[in-house]
Amino acid sequence: NDGAEDHWFMPSEGYPVLAWQTRHTGLTGIPDVTALAPEQAQARLELAGFDLGGIDYDYFAEKETCYLDATRRYCETFCPRGRVAHVSSAGYIIPGTPVRIAVSLGPYDFAANAGDGSEARPFQIETAGQIDGLRVRPDLWNRHFVLAADIDLTHRIYRRAVIDWFEGTFDGKGHCIRGMVIQRPEPVPGPVGLFGAIAEGAVVRNLTLQGAALDSQGDRSFDAMGLLAGENHGHVERCLVSGRIGVDGGRVGGLAGLNTGQVLDSQARGATWASRDDVGGLVGDNQGPIQGCCARQVDVYGYSRVGGLAGSNHGDLARIQACYAQGTVQASYYPAGGLLGENGAGVSVQLTRFEAGEVRDCYAACSVVARTGAGGCIGHAYPFTSQTGCFFLAAESGGGPDNGLGMPLTPAQMTQQTSFVGWDFENTWTICEGRDYPRLRWEPVECEGER
Repeated sequence: NDGAEDHWFMPSEGYPVLAWQTRHTGLTGIPDVTALAPEQAQARLELAGFDLGGIDYDYFAEKETCYLDATRRYCETFCPRGRVAHVSSAGYIIPGTPVRIAVSLGPYDFAANAGDGSEARPFQIETAGQIDGLRVRPDLWNRHFVLAADIDLTHRIYRRAVIDWFEGTFDGKGHCIRGMVIQRPEPVPGPVGLFGAIAEGAVVRNLTLQGAALDSQGDRSFDAMGLLAGENHGHVERCLVSGRIGVDGGRVGGLAGLNTGQVLDSQARGATWASRDDVGGLVGDNQGPIQGCCARQVDVYGYSRVGGLAGSNHGDLARIQACYAQGTVQASYYPAGGLLGENGAGVSVQLTRFEAGEVRDCYAACSVVARTGAGGCIGHAYPFTSQTGCFFLAAESGGGPDNGLGMPLTPAQMTQQTSFVGWDFENTWTICEGRDYPRLRWEPVECEGER
């Protein structure tokens, strides 16, 4: 020992062990009881000197689930019913250290739920096991659900969307789902998020995702990925997400990768890094209305069409109104904008009308970097698109460059209501005059001196 006491650990009995072994997760020092019946596992552990005092029962899906693409068959194998599914411990077991044993009880039986899935009596979700139970019940994905408690998914790692295609209503009731982790070690078909896709007519509201993570490898550039939803074709309202995304692919957003539905009064925080196009702090590829939303403390990186709030905005329904972004934006190619990477336009598929994106009453306070085509508010805009009432923090104050798509403001001007001409500060916006940039009225903001 060199005196630092950070290399070795001396147990009360036996020889020294390396200090990292007391922090390493694994089964070292514990008999392998995975897949044993609980009684057998308990007996084996007690024989090895562990005083259990009971087994912590939890849910793990009981069967192998498979899904297909054109060339491969993907499967996930879970512990069978009534068997030990997981043991958590340190690498070296110090006497008295708790050992957590999770036992599979099989899929959750929704017939025993307090609700029946109707609009009047929605299913009540209050445990991680019930989330996993819903995951293997696609026949229920068109029903009504409410969260009855905060849920911790920290000890689970998913390989695809938790719920693939949701067609019902999911009301979080202000509760939080923490620690969701989705890791795709190889390309897997389909959009990815808590919900792979929120279908047209479906509703997700009043839900918080905290500390979520999404990682993937392998180029799936046409898939959509977001913490809440890979694709939103329905209605999302008052949803808050925070976490990180690091993926190979495009159409990636902190909240949703692709939006053709509505996103209202929602927020995203965290890092969103992707290797391809259409990357945004809130939405990657936007083709629908986004209103009253923000991307705060975001770090957004992509190849092309990268924005603090949205990567691209195009289509006859594409409208971003009363939104803002704060953070950093970088495109390895072009374009990149503090709020929006590209405001697009084009002829409809039926060749019957011209479709152009619209941006109104928004601001950005983001540093912006791109090889070319960087803008403080919008990186690039096609002819016939509309951008009105857009402001951004000037480049010399840490914002993005002025490319004529928006009005640059100094930090002092950004804290003055009079700078934002035409904005609705009665119903939509609020500002702590002289102290903070504008915030949305639904955000919990209290100015100094207010009660």
